[in-house]
Order: sequence, then structure tokens, then C-alpha cells
Amino acid sequence: MSNIQYATNENVHTLINQGYTLVAYYAPWCGPCKQLGLALEALPDTLTQHLTIVKVNIDECGDALKNASVDVIPTLHFMLNGNVIEKNIGAVIKPKLMQRIAKEIHC
Repeated sequence: MSNIQYATNENVHTLINQGYTLVAYYAPWCGPCKQLGLALEALPDTLTQHLTIVKVNIDECGDALKNASVDVIPTLHFMLNGNVIEKNIGAVIKPKLMQRIAKEIHC
């Protein structure tokens, strides 16, 4: 089970600057975002122990979007020390998400 952290305007920059981070931009009313949320929650500890997962609610964290270049939700940013190294737009199913995380963290 993954350890998901929820960003606020106050803590988002601290959360995304911690080594490998998977940032999920979402809205609670978005159907594909809900699917992605379920996939994130179901990730095994073997993957999530190597990265921080941060969910950013676009309705509540406007400041977080200023530099994020997010036009569509859901959007995932794979980040290393605050720099985007890969971007995914749209919902991703769990097996594909697991593959992408493993690729990024070299598991």
C-alpha cells in the first residue's frame, strides 16, 4: 500500500523537492483522476519505498500550478529533486504505472 501525501499551497514545494517524486495533479470530480488515484493507492511498497507520491488537488492548490505546466488532468510528473524528468497526461492503469515507476527509479 502506498504512502500518498497531499499537497497544500504551503507544503507543495517542500514535498516535490525530495529526491524521486511522483506528482499527481487531479480534481475530486474527475473520473479518470479517480481511476488514477486507485492505481496509486494500490502500488506495492517495493516501488513506493523509493519515491514520494504527492497528490495535488488543482481546485485547492492554485499556487502549485503556476510553474507546473498542467493543462489537462490527470497529469503525472516524475520528478527528481524538483525537476520534471517525465510527464504523463491522462489516466494510467496500475501495471503501466508500475512499469513507469520501476523505469524511473531503476528497479
